[in-house]
Amino acid sequence: LWARLCGATTLGAVRDEEHVGHDPAHPAGPQAHDLEAVGRSAVETKPQFDFDCIVAGLQRRTWLALWRTRGPLLASALTYLASVGAGIILASAGVPFAVGQRDAIVGGAGTSAITQAENNGDHLRAALLDFGSNLLLGAVPTSVTGLTIIGPFPIAAYRGWVGGIVSIDGRHHSRLAEAGPAVYYVVTLVLQLVGYILTMAAGVRVGLAAWRARNDESLRSWAGFRLPPAALSDAGYLYLLAVPIFLAGSLWEFFA
Repeated sequence: LWARLCGATTLGAVRDEEHVGHDPAHPAGPQAHDLEAVGRSAVETKPQFDFDCIVAGLQRRTWLALWRTRGPLLASALTYLASVGAGIILASAGVPFAVGQRDAIVGGAGTSAITQAENNGDHLRAALLDFGSNLLLGAVPTSVTGLTIIGPFPIAAYRGWVGGIVSIDGRHHSRLAEAGPAVYYVVTLVLQLVGYILTMAAGVRVGLAAWRARNDESLRSWAGFRLPPAALSDAGYLYLLAVPIFLAGSLWEFFA
């Protein structure tokens, strides 16, 4: 991996080998001491682990994935922002439909394993369960539906709507009215939405690439989809960015 990210090669070993073979002080032919010198040179010039180089390579590759996914990222972000905004506005205005749906969702979540762990004071367990739920039950299925291109958008609209209507508390007062609850709500919401936007866009990116490559017989077909490796790689890097964001959001939610 680090050889690919950092561009490390064993070119030095090849040059050393050529140098040994043409050195006038050494007779032509595979002399034993010549082979030993080449072997030592090859070993010494093998790619070495360089943490700074790996980080720089990952950063460059992640930025490239973000750039190539800019269209799906923008569409995903707009979908979430519009639905969150609608939820906040209608719930804060006391619209019965929004308030009633908020109470039903929050009430239903009261029996979940996450809420039970939180009520028992086990914040770490609650955070890890929430993280696993957001990632495995939320993000991954949404990404998979991205193969249809349009499939994630209704899911995102509903998820954003829920994130907006819970901006009011159990007394139906806006959490945005006071600084403390507002910061807690906004940070939690932003971290979760960023993770969901990244993973949704990853799925849509693969879906669009598969649609464009649908007639490319050089690509192997998986369940009827031809998935270009570059798109899969971009999706992987977006997940590499999203996973710690999901974790940070869950830890913030249950420890802040």
